[in-house]
Order: sequence, then C-alpha cells, then structure tokens
Amino acid sequence: MDNRGLYFPAAVVLCLLVTGNLFGDGPKGENLLRDWFSKSGNSDRYELIEDELNQLFRRADDSGVPPELLLEKLREGSAKGISAGRVLPALRNELERLITAGEIIGSSGYPPGGNAAELQNAYKIIAIMLREEIEKETIRELLTEAVKLDLPLSAAVAACSAVFQTFSVTDLGDNELLRLGISLYNSGLGPSNYGAVASIFIKGRVNRLEDGEILKIIEDVFGRGGGLIRLERELNKRTRR
Repeated sequence: MDNRGLYFPAAVVLCLLVTGNLFGDGPKGENLLRDWFSKSGNSDRYELIEDELNQLFRRADDSGVPPELLLEKLREGSAKGISAGRVLPALRNELERLITAGEIIGSSGYPPGGNAAELQNAYKIIAIMLREEIEKETIRELLTEAVKLDLPLSAAVAACSAVFQTFSVTDLGDNELLRLGISLYNSGLGPSNYGAVASIFIKGRVNRLEDGEILKIIEDVFGRGGGLIRLERELNKRTRR
C-alpha cells in the first residue's frame, strides 16, 4: 500500500517513544511481573528466564506499552503449559507488535495521555491486526481519518475492530478495508454498531454476492445516510436479481 496519511514530525514521534509513556504513569511492568511470580502457581517453570522476562517488561515500560497486555500473554502461555523456550520468543514478538501499535497511535495524531483503559484497548486491537498481517499503514490511516473527523480514539478502535472482523471473513485487501473503515465513520451508525458490518458480508456471501460488490453497497448506503435496516434492504434487492 502507498504511504499516505498524516504523520507527526519525526522529533515528536521520537519524543513519545523515548519518554515512553502514552499513559503518563510511572514504570510498573517489573512490579507486575514480580507480583505474578510471587502469586502464580505456574510461574516456577519460567524461573530460568525471569531475567529475560524482566528485560522485556522493562522495555515495555520504557516504550510506553501497557505492561498488563504483556502479562496477559504470559498468563495465557502459563495456563496452556507452554514451555519457557516457546513463551519467551512469543512475548518478544508480541512486544514488538505492541510497540508498533504505540507508534501508530502517536503518529496518527491522537495526543498522548487520555483514558488508560481506552488506550490499552487500542494497543490490544492494533496488535491483533498486526499479528494477522494487516498493513500498519492501513491501520494508521484508519486512525488518522478518525482524527480528521474529530472522533475519539474509542471510535477509531471500534472501526479497527470491525475492519478486523470483516478481514477475518472476507478476501478484501488493505485498500478495501480502509474504504470500509472510512464508510463506517461517515455512516449514521454509532461506534457500538460498527461490528455489525461483518455479518453483512457473511449474509452477502451466502447469497452469492462478491465481497467487492457488498462493499460498494455499504459505501452507497452509508454515503446517503442510511443505516443497517436500509443496508439489509439493499442487500436483499441485489440478491433477488
């Protein structure tokens, strides 16, 4: 995908990464990890890599990544009985995605600070999208467009989540996914209803409509101020032809 969208000046992005805190909180990753080791009954299998884990959580703090998300992955691995040799590289990869998520959030135009839970959710959704190989520029442009429209980060994250759900059930490419996200912003839907769009693609596919055709219907309906009911009607019209 071509590099488009708005970017913070490099110095600003660097400042965000160096100061390492979109939340404004002090370092807490190592404390969370220490607490987990002291309380978890499954932590003994990871004692040999405790130093390496400390380094990862310290880097999360330094990079502004919510360490709770890294701990969540560690807990998942522990609950599944995954060995230390497999957990460590998995956490390293997850941290890289989370760091990239933070850079996307900062460079899209959203200011540092804000609601911690909202930011944590943004990191989590974006990291999932990156893991599934949705282009980071697509994600950045989704957030940048929301900034242009003066939408809160929660709305941008809702669009990202809807786009990811749609990506999971269609063959749409990155440009088409971006178009879908922008159409959601321009619709009369509230962010809490964005997720319904994935089911529209499923229904359309059942009725032998192609993904690209369904996207055009969505763009047309939302562009004229229609909502989900109008969208269902238009879909049914096309299906009967």
